[in-house]
Amino acid sequence: MFHSLDGYSTNHSLNYVKRACVFLALKMNGETLPVEHGYPVRLVAPGMYGYKWAKWVHRIEVTERKELGYWEKRGYPPEPYRGLPPR
Repeated sequence: MFHSLDGYSTNHSLNYVKRACVFLALKMNGETLPVEHGYPVRLVAPGMYGYKWAKWVHRIEVTERKELGYWEKRGYPPEPYRGLPPR
């Protein structure tokens, strides 16, 4: 589970994180990440819709149980791929 400073959270399976090369961005186009884009660190989740990318990440929690993130608690799908899922 990725937790943001504003209370937002999103979940990703460990399998997806490994396959899709999920990463934490500190810069954008070689410049320090602007606040409106998630400074100091933003989660980048390739192939997923924007609500699975978290801004202002301050904590990462690895658990054995499945937890729902902010939008998943409101009925959004937990693994919303744009196109085909990563291999």
